[in-house]
Amino acid sequence: MKTDRYVKDMFKRLDNIIRGSSPSSSRWDLDFAVAAAEEEEGKTQEELDDIETQQYGEPHRFHIYRAARAKKTAAAVGLTYEDVYDSITQEELDWSLRQQLKVSPEERYQNMKKHWYAHELSYWHQTIYDNGKAVDTIKEYGCGKSTEKNVEGGWCVPECRYYPQTGRIEDSEVIQKHREYEKRYRDNNAIVEPPTTTITSSD
Repeated sequence: MKTDRYVKDMFKRLDNIIRGSSPSSSRWDLDFAVAAAEEEEGKTQEELDDIETQQYGEPHRFHIYRAARAKKTAAAVGLTYEDVYDSITQEELDWSLRQQLKVSPEERYQNMKKHWYAHELSYWHQTIYDNGKAVDTIKEYGCGKSTEKNVEGGWCVPECRYYPQTGRIEDSEVIQKHREYEKRYRDNNAIVEPPTTTITSSD
């Protein structure tokens, strides 16, 4: 892919700089835009996504996708964003899986070990019903209940998968959970196409 939509957008911004900025202020902006365009030239979409993920935490267009999905659920407020994951694009799903697979099996285990509230044996679970009501379930025994955080197992009870100090979450498990996650969207016909007016110049 020699020139994609991002590069085209960069050249559009470049043209705006040349046409609209003062000579004294545009020199640095022009050099920066040229360098950025040259860096992006010839890169695949995945490589461009990796660059933007390093810079912004995710590809910039995903922010635009979410804004397009936001609904005006509160007249006095306008757009609200709690519903932007009612649907999702395949691009976002694929990117999410790639990011998860970049983490080592050992690091995944440690990340999950810290999040005791997500463990199957957590003493606390919250269920949110279709009417939006949240109901807490508090158990007398489970991960997160113990105050002995520095002993073996930390937050976890001995029966928990994450009780050992070290462990692994393999790629195969990550992929399987992601497939289940994607299936829920697919079963609800909630995997949507990207909005057609996403990639535009902000200048």
